[in-house]
Formats: sequence, C-alpha cells, structure tokens
Amino acid sequence: MNMKRFQSPTGMTLSMMFIYLIQWGAQYIGYNYLPIYIDSLPFSTNSTTGLAIAVGAATTICVQPIWGRMADKGKTKNRVLLLALVLEGVTGLLFFTEIPNLWVLLLCIVLFYTPFLAPQALIDTIVVENMDKVRVRYGMVRCFASGGAALMAFIFGMIADMTNIKAFTLFSAFSLAAVIPLLFLPKTQGHARTAGHKISYRRLLKNRRYTLFLAYGFALFLCSSMINAFFPIFVTTDKGLNAGTEWYGIFMGVTILLETSVMFFGAKLFAKLNAYAVFLLPPLAGIFRVLFLVFANVPSDLYFYPIFHALWFGPLWAKVAPFIQSVVPEEMRATGQSVWTIITCGIAPVIGSLGAGVLSDAFGMRQMFGVICAILIAMTLLFAVLFFRQYRLDQREECVLAQEDGLPAAE
Repeated sequence: MNMKRFQSPTGMTLSMMFIYLIQWGAQYIGYNYLPIYIDSLPFSTNSTTGLAIAVGAATTICVQPIWGRMADKGKTKNRVLLLALVLEGVTGLLFFTEIPNLWVLLLCIVLFYTPFLAPQALIDTIVVENMDKVRVRYGMVRCFASGGAALMAFIFGMIADMTNIKAFTLFSAFSLAAVIPLLFLPKTQGHARTAGHKISYRRLLKNRRYTLFLAYGFALFLCSSMINAFFPIFVTTDKGLNAGTEWYGIFMGVTILLETSVMFFGAKLFAKLNAYAVFLLPPLAGIFRVLFLVFANVPSDLYFYPIFHALWFGPLWAKVAPFIQSVVPEEMRATGQSVWTIITCGIAPVIGSLGAGVLSDAFGMRQMFGVICAILIAMTLLFAVLFFRQYRLDQREECVLAQEDGLPAAE
C-alpha cells in the first residue's frame, strides 16, 4: 500500500471524512437506540430511562478530563483515540442480552459511557489541527459525521424487527472500523509535551469568550438532552406516535441527510459569518422543532420537523470545533474540546435527562416538550443580548491591539 498517497491533501481529506462517517454511525446507535433498549426492559419506567441516561452523562463528566489530559500530554493524540475506539467497540457487547435489574443496567451504562464520547472530542481536535494541510473547509469534512448518522438511520429503517443484538453488533463493528481511517490521519502531537506548556484549567476558564460559549452549550444541550432522552420513545412506541423503529429509522435518515446538506452547502457561508450569529440559529430553530412534537398526533405531522432539526445541528457542528480551537491556548486544544464535551454531553444531560424523566412521568411527554419550548425562547433572547455584548467587547479589544501595534510606526 502506498502510504504517501494517503499523506497527500486528497488522502488526508478522505481519511478525515471516513473517520467522521464511520464513528458517527456508531454514535447514532448510542444516542437513538440505547433509550429504546432501556425502555424495553421489564423493570423500566420513564424515570428509569432518564436516570440511566443521566448516569451515563455523569460518567462522561468524570472521564472526559482524563481523555483530554491524556491527549494533550500524549506522544500523539492518535494513540489515545485508538484506545478509545477499541474500548468503545468492546463495551457494545454489554447490551447483547436482556439486563436483569436496575443496578446491573447502571453498571453497564457506566462502562459503556467511559469511552463512548471520547472519540468525538479527539477526532474534532485532530481534524481541526490538520485542516491547513487539506484544500476543503472544515464544514465540508464535518458534514460526513452527519452523513454517517444518516447512513446508520437508513440501515435501521431497512432492518425489520430490530433487536438489541443486531443494533449493538452494528455499534461495535462501526466503532472498530473507525480504526482504519485513523491509521492514515497525520500523527498529531500533544502540545502540552512541549517544554514550558502546562495544562491550566484556571487559565482556560478565565477566557471570557470560552466560558460564555460553555454557558451557551450548557443551555442548548440541556434542552437537547431532554428531547433526545424521549424523542425515540415518543415516536416509536404507543406512549406517543407509535410509528415503529422501521419508520423512525427512515425518518431519521432523511432528517440527518438534510442536516448533512446544510453543513456541506453552507460550509462557505458559515465560515464567513460571525460565530455568535451562527450560534443563535440552533435555539431559534429548536423552538419550531419542539413545537412540532407538542402538536403532533400522527407520524405525518412531523413532515417539516427535519428542516428545523437540520438548522439546529448543521450550523452548530460546522462552527463549534473551529471556534474552540481559535479561542483556547494551543497546548489545551484537546482539553478545550473535552471540557465542551463535559458540559454538553455530561453536566447538561445529567440535569436534562433526570428533569425530563420526572416531568414526563408527572405530566406526560407532550407537556414536557412544551416546557422545553419555553426554555428555548428564553435562551434565544438571553444569548442574543450576551453575544452582542461580547461581540462589542471583542471589537474594542481588536481596536486597542491595532492601536498598540501602530504606536511604534507613529513615533
């Protein structure tokens, strides 16, 4: 095999695209089928599902700093990603049989979530650090992650009588298959190994733009986790629209394919737009996305739902990783991505999943979606003000720096 061919800009681009495609195919199962599997267990209630997802999120909070620190201090971030992918593939085997009780379920959830979200932050870090070696924009590469999720959704839709063995066999196979394109990605050094570079969380959290972005991520993914915990159950079972897993698979395939299209064709536009303006699109689209769930009575009522799903995730994923890379110190890039993952896939889902479980048990899923809609309206208004204020501060700082740079010339 000619390795130089894969080290060319075209070869690296293909490796980046395929690792996103394959790994996000695996993650689709974790996000979408795991709640359905938990709900199918004999001892499960809505609160059980919420608790299990919350425990998984709490596990993410504990382990993500370790993964980020390992990557920043490691000889290469690629080795750490390889370990995460292998462990992820192995933990998929935990759900091959029916789990007998709540305590065994929670133990399996902890083991499953330990590596589950680590590849997400690590792949983003490695890819963004090497974008200067390829000839395409990040959004065009990142859209293949959504493409992988869409592919898996279509596979789910085509497989009749989806079982836990079929689902988690696919999960493990895709997780391990992601190792193949990883082998052809450029070796990316952990910058904290360089002399004088230390990992300081205090320095990271003193960064005003970064902490504002973390607050935004918390609010957005609090709502997202409340939706994700029960959306598959609401659509597929008689607790909601009773559409079945086959219909749900095709529906999500179309939905995520539209998200992929938004990222691919909007990559150039999103790269040019101010980040704060782009980040207001997801909560605004989310308001309409959730309204469809509040008023849907039959599956066909979700006809326009995919448009607003795409406008939530397409702009967000096209901009998140490059924005974080641009505002955090070089030696803390993997840690910066990991802290974002802790907030959005750990802390926010712990609160969101538990809250969603309690609300849906007390009032019903439809009413819970109404609460989410109200939160999104308040969030959109609040962050419109905060982002505009930060934008003005950024402009002021740039003017001061420009004047300071001009002083020697003036003398």
